[in-house]
Amino acid sequence: MKLRQFARGGALGIATLVVEKGAAFLLIVILARTLPPETYGIYSFVVAYLTLFQVLADLGLEPVLVHRLAASESEREEILSAGLGLRLGLALASGSLAIVLAPWASGEGMSILPVVGLGAAGMLFLAQPGFRALLRAELRLGAVLTVASATAATMLALVFLAVWRGGGLEAVLVAYAVAVWAGLALAAVLVRRDLRFCPRVQLAIWRGLLAESWPVGLNLFVLMLGLRAAALVLMREAGPVAVGYYSSAARLGEATNLIGEGVLLVVFPVLARLGAGRAEQMARLSRLVTKGLTASLCLVALVVGAVAEELMAAVFGTAFAAAGVPLAILLWAAPLAAVGSLYANLLIVAGRQRVLLVVNAVVAVVLIGLQLALVPRLGIEGAAIGVVAGSFCGHLLLAAAAPTRSWVGPSFRAMLPILASALASLMAVSAFADGMEQALWLVLIFPTVLFATGLLSAGDIVELRRLLGASPGKVEG
Repeated sequence: MKLRQFARGGALGIATLVVEKGAAFLLIVILARTLPPETYGIYSFVVAYLTLFQVLADLGLEPVLVHRLAASESEREEILSAGLGLRLGLALASGSLAIVLAPWASGEGMSILPVVGLGAAGMLFLAQPGFRALLRAELRLGAVLTVASATAATMLALVFLAVWRGGGLEAVLVAYAVAVWAGLALAAVLVRRDLRFCPRVQLAIWRGLLAESWPVGLNLFVLMLGLRAAALVLMREAGPVAVGYYSSAARLGEATNLIGEGVLLVVFPVLARLGAGRAEQMARLSRLVTKGLTASLCLVALVVGAVAEELMAAVFGTAFAAAGVPLAILLWAAPLAAVGSLYANLLIVAGRQRVLLVVNAVVAVVLIGLQLALVPRLGIEGAAIGVVAGSFCGHLLLAAAAPTRSWVGPSFRAMLPILASALASLMAVSAFADGMEQALWLVLIFPTVLFATGLLSAGDIVELRRLLGASPGKVEG
């Protein structure tokens, strides 16, 4: 794959993520400004809660389906049909479980069941399950972007109409579900031009898919459980208004993940082509990607963190300035999340999914413990501190564990000095500036430190070109 093709594929991947996450972000801005604070907080809790069951509904199937559909053109119809049938069954099972557990998890009793049920009807079918896997396997990233754009536009239009007509939370969730299913139908139409398929019960294929996917899916679930523990604990300890403040800060912070997610959409196939047999090249590529991701996301954390309170107030309303400090803290989770996703990709290629599961389970326990300890004392700021501290704990465990050390070590060692330089730059500039002045100084000082110390150099681009050129492939729109 040439660097230009890599960049084009990354651009399409990032564009898709921008559309999806941008639409989701616009949605919460609209709702934060139009719904009563308590109602908005309940919506924020429902989204955080159902994210866990969305992971269970997918159970890591997409990367497995991408691999199988890309490897076997002759069996694509059969694999897609079986995959759709399995995904539908998982969604029904996880949705039912979400509804049963909702009264206990929320502390709101039976009154929360209607909104959880309506939310599940949309959230458990996001990202056109099954169909997107085929489009990615065929490298039709332009089609993925088209479907995402149509779904986002429909969702925003229907939700705006529901709010404009005075509809409550139930009307908003109905509009959301209709848009998701419209996107699913569009993806089905695009795929049906080439394949004839229908969801099927095919136990033999299901067993094979689940055998490959469950370690990935369970990994994501335990990781998500730790990350969403903040909203769950806040709901019980501080109520829905605090959940609304924290979730808005978290969603704004998560917007920075677009950079890492877009890059990794393209990096994963390159790593897979290199395979475990070319471990040295994989290590060099992962180190270079880590350096770029960490530097760019640390710069975002420095600059945006300096004006976090003003930004929260401008976007969500003056009351949300109270979530400025949590946002400034949560921004430091972005480089950790991006590099952590790279670790996951490396370990999937290396066949170390089960080790990753054990580490993520430990991290989830740490995250939940931190939330239980910090939230009652520090509120939403404690929730943010717990997320960042727990995430860094996961990096330490993976770098120290013998089965994963050789795979994640190059990335971990590349990340640490850049993180340290970012924090040192922040402490130095904070001594004489704050607000926008601080942000401007950091834009100048942090990159200067990186290039002056040799942590980044022009030679990194040359080496990246060479490594990508050693892995043939193409990316089409």
